[in-house]
Amino acid sequence: MQKISNHTLIMQLTHFSLLSTSILLLLLLSLAAVESTISSNPKTLHDFIKSSCQVTLYSNLCYSTLSSSYNGDLDIGKLTYVAIGISLIEANWTADYVTAIKNKISAKDVVVRDCVELTKGAVGLIRDSLDEMKMVLKSSGARRRNERGRRNIRFEMSNVQTWMSAAITNQDTCMEGFNDVQVGKKVDDEVSEKVGYVVKLISNALSLVNSFAADA
Repeated sequence: MQKISNHTLIMQLTHFSLLSTSILLLLLLSLAAVESTISSNPKTLHDFIKSSCQVTLYSNLCYSTLSSSYNGDLDIGKLTYVAIGISLIEANWTADYVTAIKNKISAKDVVVRDCVELTKGAVGLIRDSLDEMKMVLKSSGARRRNERGRRNIRFEMSNVQTWMSAAITNQDTCMEGFNDVQVGKKVDDEVSEKVGYVVKLISNALSLVNSFAADA
């Protein structure tokens, strides 16, 4: 099997990063759009984030990523939206990384090709979740006033739960399969680290989704 040099991999990642820059910029603008124009008190906001993160499996990671990214209302829905967005950004970079590896090894390596499809599929699932969550946040106020509206919100949130869970499954399957392929120890370790990190972010976002959905 062809080994991947660090220089070649960096060049490939640069190419994929440039392609996805516009997508990430749009995402960041979208994240900003759901935040309040008036920031909450920092101490109160940090306490809110820390308290909200207690429902997650990786609460320290949840707090560190959200406390450095979220500056909105004390609103669990908006916080959840940003958590999903953060997981999307990281999942997108990881999919680019795995794609760069696939493009430099033998085409017969089905496991690596499957890993690319799985990570790209996870990106799509998280993006759909983000879009669905944005729709819920934009219209939840008015719809909460009647049972039909609340029922629709619950249905939309069940979609988000299903898609985020599927994204975790995709990433786990990729990581399990990739562990059986000896591309090179450094690359193997990096893939496991990157995919594992994304799984933690998606897991945290899903926990916040579940917390928000419970009150929908």
